[in-house]
Amino acid sequence: MLRHALASLTAPLCLAAGLLAAPAAQATTDPGGAALTWAETHATGHPFMWGGTGPYGYDCSGLVMEAFAHAGIDLPRTTNEMVDSPHLTRTYHPQRGDLAFFGADSHVEIVAERPHTTFGAHDTGSLVGWTGYGGTWVPTAFYRVH
Repeated sequence: MLRHALASLTAPLCLAAGLLAAPAAQATTDPGGAALTWAETHATGHPFMWGGTGPYGYDCSGLVMEAFAHAGIDLPRTTNEMVDSPHLTRTYHPQRGDLAFFGADSHVEIVAERPHTTFGAHDTGSLVGWTGYGGTWVPTAFYRVH
């Protein structure tokens, strides 16, 4: 009992001194997969909301930022800032959970499991969910988050 009490008193001091690792916020070896799973579970059907970061509505980058925060990765708030983030690496073979950027980095969604499909907050008047791409609506770049 005394040992437990002492440990609970010294842990904050050790954390402050950098001697113990702080618990990660759902850190994972597959942050993209975890982010997509969180988004599909918690955001499906919420409205697109300009500047929205949840929980009642999202814009494209707000949803991506929030989903990856739940996977233990802190991404910047806007699409332009995301592209410059050290957490992103360009990929030419996108996988589930990667980021798909459309246009001149003005829109971002999460690559879904289905071929040519992303998950995200698409545009005004739509609900957060899955969107197919092709024809004139195709990603201009894909990035893996780490």
